[in-house]
Amino acid sequence: MISPVEQTLSNELSGTYQSIQLPANLLARCDGLSGDAILLLLAYFELLSLQEVKSDVVELYILLDHMPIAEDTRWQQALAELLEEGLLLAYPQSMEDPQQAVLLFPATPEGSQRFEALREGNLSLAEVQAANPVPNPDKPNIFTLYEQNIGPLTPMVAEILKADAETYPESWLRDAMQEAVSRNIRNWKYVQAILKAWQEKGRDSTHGTTQSALERFRELYRQQKQQGNRKP
Repeated sequence: MISPVEQTLSNELSGTYQSIQLPANLLARCDGLSGDAILLLLAYFELLSLQEVKSDVVELYILLDHMPIAEDTRWQQALAELLEEGLLLAYPQSMEDPQQAVLLFPATPEGSQRFEALREGNLSLAEVQAANPVPNPDKPNIFTLYEQNIGPLTPMVAEILKADAETYPESWLRDAMQEAVSRNIRNWKYVQAILKAWQEKGRDSTHGTTQSALERFRELYRQQKQQGNRKP
């Protein structure tokens, strides 16, 4: 029987290699874990090896976006297993607010110490440097697409993009951005107007192409501009 790990791997291994530092006792600690949990844990350490600035903390949404198959429910179950086994530590532990950034620490002595310091208030979130992986050129994420098509990525914009990425499918985000760029309206509020129209009216092949759809997007855009003058 093929394990879940084997099912997610390509039939042909890459000829390119990268160095990944793993805890010396990782193999022993993985004994009894499901294939998905092992795959998620390896992805966590792979992200640490790909980051631009050294860190041992990974945000949950980045880890899920890094997985080879976009099945959030599947990886959430694997994460629950890793948290239960104490191999990863999550802050905040409740993870009930979908808008709240979730930080994942490794259960190493250093990671555990930083996690406890944050939990007890001896370390602030501003002092925690989360991993910022180098973008995968084969899979540009929403942040990369924003910078390429709309403008510089600020912390405020990043939070808005993260929230929208949790609300709308990735394909919608890409297509709505493409639609806005094709109209030469490089503004995220306009992209949000397109997404809102698709969500409320439904999406088919005519959305984003007909004049009536364009007018609907513009009207939603005007309404959003009236609600706030700050433009991401």
